[in-house]
Amino acid sequence: MQKYANESAWDGLAGDLFRRAYSFGLSAIQLAHIARAIAVERQDDDIEKSVLNGAHSPAIWFLVGFSFELFLKTAIVAKGGCVDDLKSIGHNLHKALEKAEECGLKISESTRFSINVANRAHDARGENRLFFRYGGGVGADVETPEAMIASLKELLAQTAPLLDQPSASFDSFVVPFQP
Repeated sequence: MQKYANESAWDGLAGDLFRRAYSFGLSAIQLAHIARAIAVERQDDDIEKSVLNGAHSPAIWFLVGFSFELFLKTAIVAKGGCVDDLKSIGHNLHKALEKAEECGLKISESTRFSINVANRAHDARGENRLFFRYGGGVGADVETPEAMIASLKELLAQTAPLLDQPSASFDSFVVPFQP
């Protein structure tokens, strides 16, 4: 969806969606690392559960959901989709995934699973709306925080080249936790 003939994808809607997706993803990963550090410090019995199903999970899943949504929409726009496509998707990650795959995006089963889990918290109109908010959810059934992070990295790796950003990475910013 370019405004001008000489406008690059990076300068247009796809680039804007990508930069926002990247920001949400980076924030989710950083918060997951902080949640892990807190769980280790508190000596929680189940560190993995504390990260994605603990006190920080509403914020983590909020960030993950928007990152997934915007990475998928980046692929749709970069592959020729239009604003009307995005409007019809709304915040439904299932619809965004379906349309992105129609546009040629290849998603692993693990990432598909993470997107399905995130949609429970993300789609404000879905049957599980507000899943992690207001005491509604009891667990995310996610393999591990690493699986969620791997899903974010997969979407980054697939969308970055569409915008001539092949070296985009979350890794350069992640400071590992040291107990």
